[in-house]
Amino acid sequence: MGLCVRTNVVTAILAGGLFFGASASLAQQTDKPLDLTILSTSEENVSFVVLDGSEASAKADNASEELAVINADEVNQILDEIADDAPAIANNDTADDNQQIAGETAPDAPEDAESPEDSENNVQQADAASQTPTISARIERRVIKDVGLASIGIDGSDASAQDDALDSLLWRGSDAMRAMQLIAAVPVPESSDALRRLSYQVIARQAVPPEGAADDPAAMLAARMDFLSRAGRSDGLAAIIRQLPANDEWQAWMEWQIFYDLMMREDETACRMAAEQVKTSLDALWQKTNLVCQILTGNEAMAAFSTDVLKASGFVEDDLFFELVDVLLRRRSAFAVAEQPLDIMHIILMDAAHMTISQNHLDSLDDSYQMATSALRYLSDEARQLQGLGKLRKGLVTTDEARALFLASMGEVDAPLPALSRRIETADDLSSVQLYLALHKEVASDKAQADSAASDNQSAGENGTPTITDITSLIKQSYQLEVASGDGALWLPFYADVMTDALGHMGIKNQPAEVQNHYALLMGLTSQDLAYLPTDGSAIITYDHIKAVLDKAALPADRQQSAVALGLADLLDLLDPVENDDTNWLAIYFTTPFDNLPSYQPLSPAAMRALASASGKSQSAETALLATLIIGDNRLQDIHPQELAMIINALRDTGLSQTATALQSEALQAHMIARLAR
Repeated sequence: MGLCVRTNVVTAILAGGLFFGASASLAQQTDKPLDLTILSTSEENVSFVVLDGSEASAKADNASEELAVINADEVNQILDEIADDAPAIANNDTADDNQQIAGETAPDAPEDAESPEDSENNVQQADAASQTPTISARIERRVIKDVGLASIGIDGSDASAQDDALDSLLWRGSDAMRAMQLIAAVPVPESSDALRRLSYQVIARQAVPPEGAADDPAAMLAARMDFLSRAGRSDGLAAIIRQLPANDEWQAWMEWQIFYDLMMREDETACRMAAEQVKTSLDALWQKTNLVCQILTGNEAMAAFSTDVLKASGFVEDDLFFELVDVLLRRRSAFAVAEQPLDIMHIILMDAAHMTISQNHLDSLDDSYQMATSALRYLSDEARQLQGLGKLRKGLVTTDEARALFLASMGEVDAPLPALSRRIETADDLSSVQLYLALHKEVASDKAQADSAASDNQSAGENGTPTITDITSLIKQSYQLEVASGDGALWLPFYADVMTDALGHMGIKNQPAEVQNHYALLMGLTSQDLAYLPTDGSAIITYDHIKAVLDKAALPADRQQSAVALGLADLLDLLDPVENDDTNWLAIYFTTPFDNLPSYQPLSPAAMRALASASGKSQSAETALLATLIIGDNRLQDIHPQELAMIINALRDTGLSQTATALQSEALQAHMIARLAR
């Protein structure tokens, strides 16, 4: 409930409305934990109205309390506004208080005897006072530190169309301590983009905090910011930090903001803060930052002088920092920085000096800067490739954005066979990216040669042009390596595209059945149309069944029949139920071998019961975080379909239906890749 009186009252929302009372004693109840929610954090002073029968009793009990007296007409106007917003409070609590106030503010009887006329007038005045009391009031301003911090967040408008619409009451019915436990424990799942998006929205968005958050609002906010930090959500973290009050408690995050702004080339914002801090602080960080800002803003003469002073003073002991500053001041030429982890200031200076930044230099960089590294212009090819794949794993970039990062950093790429050998030997992220790039480059080169041969009336395969079997077999082997390592879903769209590109200029008509099957499999798993129809009938049949299982708009019975036809009857729990199901399941039981099913990673029974409890109480935030916590670092294909179905149903029962449907599709795809693509 908001209340605004002139300019010296700030908006405050209290769990039980505004405090009303008959005496100044009620003003002392501000030590009670206040369940304040949405509140401007630019103010540490919270103002509220206390109705008081005696202006003389209003005394400031400490230097932080200010007193303002307003007249009875203004009080009545305030009460009218409150009554419009909260009739229950205005009609019940206020009425009782007004009666008490009326009694306290009734004039005392004079010692001298009254005339009958005076007595009658006094009675009339008392009657009037009992109905419409003439009262005074005061606006009391008290310091309640960080009272609105728990509700700081993003506005939720950046949610995609695939995300559930979360309202500001998503923490309804949740306890603050339990919420902070969940936020601290919940991981950033790599196997489910749907749960990544949901957990980010739940934790980052502005909302009414859980019950009890007002006891320690800073702790609730710190837990949320820590999650955003380890999730690499630099942009969301920066948006929250900009809303923090300027005090020592949040100094570390303010420093983080400086570096973030410098990386994002928001020099004016960063340097304004550094200039203010350096006036009152001898901290080496601010001295260094202010020096860098002098360079970035073109004040090189002052920067050179400041550099010499800092060097001579010995106050800053950082030789690499001064060497990089001298490069920017053109007092020395660029040099090769040792291949070792560097701090964020060194990274910013190297980028400003146009010096190549390797992955080794970035190894100690905090995860909280992961989104901001995209703004670095002078990353090495390997660093850009690894940064791109790391962001893709955390859902910070889309597949198309990651592909663009890979292709922009292609540089010198090995031929496919050496790249495949290195991928088998090292089995790391860099070798995976470079194998894909080797295949992509080979396909593009083959297409250019095929186009040239066609213009010379030559056939594909002549004059050393690779045949389709050569390249598509390498594509198939390469993708199967990623499937075996558990990254089949991550790399699926990349290999589907490179296979399609290969077939686009080489043809498929007379190719082996395994090539046709693999192409149909990749197209079905990505729910794409067959741009080039396989000639093998079994490939088309398999494609149709895969696409039907993954088609959310298909009839449940059709999806079920296709799953059985693919030999995936154990995945039926992940499909929507079929009404009036007349399938002969006994026949399927006798004809389908179920002794070769994969082993699955067990999930915590206690966590599953907690999920069911939160879902049953319609606690959307807790349900979302518990689902994310339960899946955790497990790959979806390693979780039993029945347990995945329980998680999906819990999300759906809580109203998180879009996330539930997206998780259902992810789980089906992951299990089908693991079973069919090997």
